[in-house]
Amino acid sequence: MVSKKIRISRRLLRALLVLLLGACFQPGWANTVLITGSNQGIGYEFAKQYARKDWRVIATHRRDSEPESLVALREKYPNIEIEMLDVTKQNTIDALAGKLTGQPIDVLINNAGWPGNFMGSPQQFGTLDFGELPAVMDSMTVGVMRVTQAFIEHVRASESKTVTVITSETGMFSAVLEGLVPHNRAFWLGASKAAINYLFTKMAFEQKDSGVIYLMLDPGLVRDTNEQARMRAEGKEAPQIPILPGMPERVNIDVAVGGMIKVTDGATPADSGKIYKYDGKKLEY
Repeated sequence: MVSKKIRISRRLLRALLVLLLGACFQPGWANTVLITGSNQGIGYEFAKQYARKDWRVIATHRRDSEPESLVALREKYPNIEIEMLDVTKQNTIDALAGKLTGQPIDVLINNAGWPGNFMGSPQQFGTLDFGELPAVMDSMTVGVMRVTQAFIEHVRASESKTVTVITSETGMFSAVLEGLVPHNRAFWLGASKAAINYLFTKMAFEQKDSGVIYLMLDPGLVRDTNEQARMRAEGKEAPQIPILPGMPERVNIDVAVGGMIKVTDGATPADSGKIYKYDGKKLEY
């Protein structure tokens, strides 16, 4: 009887030792980033570049199954975790926030959103499609607030305490007055960006004692999304946003995202509530 107890104790000891050693040799990532809309475009590039920096990357998408693009990226970078999150569906946001309870998030990147047909007639005065506005606002503005509110305690528990949103000059009054926004285009997109710029500025001011940094980041006019690059590699024609008078020059996606990461890395509480272009230039409303 005694020898049997000893054998059981030794088995338990061995099991505990294996678990302890496994925990000790698990790869540890000092920082965590959560990115919405990570399966393509700017979000995908964020996931790739943060993974290269050895961050723990929580890459979210809204599809029913894991996107092939993220699965392939995870095979290359095991520090990527793929999670489902739809910014227009509160239950999916709450589910992931609950799953990550107690886990700090250093940088929360609000990237996901649907801009609508911002270069076409639905967002041109005279032919405005008023049915398109609610969907644009729901994903580009309300969706950002849903995600930010749900994960704010995760951010506050982190070291970096940074929340970012991808914005653009279409939502800046100064850019409109200076003629930098394409004439008679992007009415709904601009409204959604102006609204989120206001909300981030308001949160930055009212929560300035919390230590959380709220940043608005403008990637510029990205030359190629990852999807467009893939289409080119396959010999297909990749559609581009036409360059109209007043629009800025295009920038490569890796340069735009790399620049925004650099701005985020160097941000301090004094930068909270400010808008920065990918090249570090501070933009005025």
